[in-house]
Amino acid sequence: MQDFLSAARVSELIGCLYDCAIEPQSWEHALDAIREALEFKNAVLAAQALPSGQVLLAVQRGMPAEFLAPKSSSCICGHGNVGRPAAHHDLPSG
Repeated sequence: MQDFLSAARVSELIGCLYDCAIEPQSWEHALDAIREALEFKNAVLAAQALPSGQVLLAVQRGMPAEFLAPKSSSCICGHGNVGRPAAHHDLPSG
């Protein structure tokens, strides 16, 4: 494992992120590039609108399909309200 990424490589990875603003279909490529640069086995990136809980972005790379299939209506952590609008009503605003 390398100790650090070069400034040039970090700049390339940041460029991949900027590319996603222009071409949203590039998120898989960008996430793969970051995952490989950091020598990670898998990576997940998600964004949700609050307070609605609407999923705006959900990208995963490197994870086998059997881990992605929903097992139940609750999340893996056992807290069934994560990502649902009801879970966000008690969050502090501002």
